[in-house]
Amino acid sequence: MYYIFPDTNIFIHGKDFEEIDWPGWFGQSEVTLVLAPVVIAELDKHKYNPNAKIARRVKKLLPRLEAIIDETRTSRYSLQTILKKPAEETFTKHNLDKKNRMTCYWLRCLNSCQFSMVKIRLCS
Repeated sequence: MYYIFPDTNIFIHGKDFEEIDWPGWFGQSEVTLVLAPVVIAELDKHKYNPNAKIARRVKKLLPRLEAIIDETRTSRYSLQTILKKPAEETFTKHNLDKKNRMTCYWLRCLNSCQFSMVKIRLCS
């Protein structure tokens, strides 16, 4: 089992996330897609993207993701969200910028205690 952390671009550009052969990409029979809060926030901002195609796609996508997370809709893949924020001492210890969204994204992925580092795959 792999935990795959797709970033915002995966959801905005290209194939629908449920049409991607995630297990095939990683040679696994089972995968779980994990959404970091920053990805959801970025998708939410794209509802008002000046590119009408992106705005439409995101406006259709967000209710689907919410329904899958709330388990009122089924999905081809298991979907989870990360709620735990990186610890303050992590930023201090490694001299990281808390205001940098990508830093926060990666730290949320890497600091998620329920995931084994060997099984995490970050997709951009």
